[in-house]
Amino acid sequence: NTGTKRNRDNIRQTNRGRDQSSSNQGISADKLEYHQHLDLSAIRRIKYGTLEPTGYISDLSDLGWAQQYLGANRFRWDEPYINSTFDVLRTYDKTNLRLWRGAGKTTMWIASNLRRFNEIPITRLNICSPKRVRVLFRAIRNPLLRNPLIRRNYGDVIDVDDGSIQASRTDKMIWYSDDIDYDHTDPAFRVASREDDVIGSRPAEIHYEDPTQRESELGVIKLKEWHGEVMRPMLSLEKGLNVRETMTSTSKGDADFGAYLITQGWSYLRYKSVELIEGQFPTKSDVVWDYFESESGEIERKLKSITYRGKYKLTNPQMDLDKLLEIAALDYPTFMSQYQNEYVSRTGIYFNVMYWMERDKIDCGTCKIKHHPWVHEKGVIYYCAIDPARGQTEGADNTAIIIFAIHNGIGMIVDGFVGKTTDIIKEYDYFYRTYNLTWTLVEKTFAQIDMNRFNRYRGIIPYQDTVLKAKMMRIDAMRPYFTDGLITVLKQDSVQDKEEGKPYQFLYNEYLSYNQTDSTPSRKDDAIDC
Repeated sequence: NTGTKRNRDNIRQTNRGRDQSSSNQGISADKLEYHQHLDLSAIRRIKYGTLEPTGYISDLSDLGWAQQYLGANRFRWDEPYINSTFDVLRTYDKTNLRLWRGAGKTTMWIASNLRRFNEIPITRLNICSPKRVRVLFRAIRNPLLRNPLIRRNYGDVIDVDDGSIQASRTDKMIWYSDDIDYDHTDPAFRVASREDDVIGSRPAEIHYEDPTQRESELGVIKLKEWHGEVMRPMLSLEKGLNVRETMTSTSKGDADFGAYLITQGWSYLRYKSVELIEGQFPTKSDVVWDYFESESGEIERKLKSITYRGKYKLTNPQMDLDKLLEIAALDYPTFMSQYQNEYVSRTGIYFNVMYWMERDKIDCGTCKIKHHPWVHEKGVIYYCAIDPARGQTEGADNTAIIIFAIHNGIGMIVDGFVGKTTDIIKEYDYFYRTYNLTWTLVEKTFAQIDMNRFNRYRGIIPYQDTVLKAKMMRIDAMRPYFTDGLITVLKQDSVQDKEEGKPYQFLYNEYLSYNQTDSTPSRKDDAIDC
């Protein structure tokens, strides 16, 4: 019976003898040798608290440590973002690392905490959502108690009392063994939520593990208040003492807890599941369904295919690109928020989706084709705006040409082009001839360079931004027009429309994602600005 006090003391005495024997032979007395004579199956039978802590510190990388102690299959990915995550968890301060769903951030958090708990005896407080407290706590406690390799190399580091493990009593806290030099009054490791009583805690490290699992304005407000009233006072005011704070999360919105922390002096690192090299992500209009009659007589459907209209690069090549793009096509807001960390609200951020109005093309008996509803109406006036872009790189802005029709006081975006082009005059000439444009606004910088090519067209009006944030002011000013139903958009989502770069889908995505900040390579605003 290896669990009795007598046998436990015998094992420790034997280990001390091994250590002394090694010293007499001139060999380094590394405490790691204490338990190396025990095979892993024997350790599984030894009662917890018997194996003396060794003080061992591994020279493996964090990923290498996770692979050795927790399983190479579980940590089979070796990508740059994996090492960045471990670096943030180990050394960064006031940093929010944003990773997509399924990137493995919780698994890496577990590995990092297990290693550092064994090697660095300080007090750590981890904050998560209420429903995840028990799950995350057990994810740390159970390997410490049951992993024989960890026990053999590090010993039994958790405090025990007469054979009862302290951790099993609290279910949220762990204390170090008395054999470890640890003089804090706080537990060595704790997982808590905003609903738990953590007032008065004095941790050395605070980590927020995705504390808001769902987008909730009220929940975020309460979390912000709780952070200011409860968590901030934990930060030491004493010179030379610093409480390190980190967070791993997925974007929940432009006003989520992570965005709030940026206003408190935090920085953030962000990784997307897929980098858009060129083109655009697939949308619902790129999906082809197979319809069939079920046994009950109901008409049902299943996904047949999705047309891709871009080039993409996975951040983790082990992920399934088809599965990610399927999410993009079927649920664009979820894809952008949860997998790209570029928040897109289902109802819009600045603009509201309920005020987005679109019109379908009509089958014209006269022209024998489909076109916009006002083609044969009298008094329709057509205008054009051009927002040129010289760059052809993946992150460069798109060139945008928007054809805007006005009829009886209502505006409709009826045509245009959004994308990369090397000959903007060629693109414009088609629209000029087709719509008999009254006038065209062209960005002045571009117009000055190519004005000689515009001379054959009437109604060319160069313009130039003269005030700071002019683009945002232009876009912001459109909200009341959308709200009052004065702007509609012609729906152009056929295969041909997309191949020709029609503006409909660009406008819709930009309408939802516009947030009154500068555009990014994956969140553009060229079409809606134009």
